[in-house]
Amino acid sequence: MGKLRNWLENLFHFHGEKAQRQARLVGLFLLCATVLALGCVFGYYYGKLSTKANFEPNTRVLGEVQSHKLLLYETALENELSYKEFARLKRIVFCESSWQKDAYNAKTHDYGYFQIARIHLAEATEMGLDVVNSPEDNIKFGVWLYDKSGVQPWVASKKCWG
Repeated sequence: MGKLRNWLENLFHFHGEKAQRQARLVGLFLLCATVLALGCVFGYYYGKLSTKANFEPNTRVLGEVQSHKLLLYETALENELSYKEFARLKRIVFCESSWQKDAYNAKTHDYGYFQIARIHLAEATEMGLDVVNSPEDNIKFGVWLYDKSGVQPWVASKKCWG
């Protein structure tokens, strides 16, 4: 605070006891103005961030892909797969569809995140899953298929995920 007072005294030519009180008041005013300005800036940005989280503290809004990755993790856990297998499934999905839920290969007629081949559609339908139109069902079936057949259904993209 002493440096600020000296700076203000030199700037405004404050000398003497009365002038020093004036210098303190100017310094206090500058400090309050700075705090107020910082408060306004912080409030503005905090307000922008809070609206994204619906004003609930400690919440995080997940995007669609992130929530589907979470579903993949939960489904892998339900099927008692290891973390290493979950990581492999994540890489398979990235290589097969780049996490594009509506990915479709017109040449091979493969659908969704896991690029489920049409030869598996009847089996998925019997399980009550719509792997073509539901990304969630595509993930559930992809994990089930991995648990049943290993990586064999995705061997064509092994250079990418292997």
